[in-house]
Amino acid sequence: MASVLAVAVLVSLFGLHVSTAAYLFCVTIWKAKLRPSRAALLGLSTALFFFVSFEYAFKLPLPKGPLLGLFGIY
Repeated sequence: MASVLAVAVLVSLFGLHVSTAAYLFCVTIWKAKLRPSRAALLGLSTALFFFVSFEYAFKLPLPKGPLLGLFGIY
């Protein structure tokens, strides 16, 4: 329950893509006992896949949060 609340707060602050990468990074280190380099690769590649597939392929905007707006992605 606490992880669901944490993801909801992260999505509102940083957007869905950054939150997905952070959540997968933490969970794969904690539960799957992956090395941090592999966990980072998994988190970043999954977030990138979701970004490209939803934003460009399906033209479906997902929550980005104020962080990506600072980089001009929003």
